[in-house]
Amino acid sequence: MCREISQAIVECVEKESLELDALTDEEFQAFKDSICNKLLKRIITVKSLGKRLWKSIADGNFDFKKQEHSAKHIQSLTKEDLKSFVKRFILDSEERRQMVVEYGRE
Repeated sequence: MCREISQAIVECVEKESLELDALTDEEFQAFKDSICNKLLKRIITVKSLGKRLWKSIADGNFDFKKQEHSAKHIQSLTKEDLKSFVKRFILDSEERRQMVVEYGRE
């Protein structure tokens, strides 16, 4: 059963990879911008800030500017970087070791 699920995930990634190829540079940049905007969304309440900081502590990650660092790295990615990563680590069975998929968790 796990092999069937893995194959379904790989097929889905292959389909998404084709859609990535079809994106223009402007569309890809807009996609990156939307991810960065979500990461850099201003925290309005102290409760939200506390929740974010405690999540980092619980994860053992003490980089409290993780969102800013992630956004910086995302902005530096090119479409070719993403395509290369997908091909090498997800689609290429020689390099693929383990794939973990989280669904429905923020």
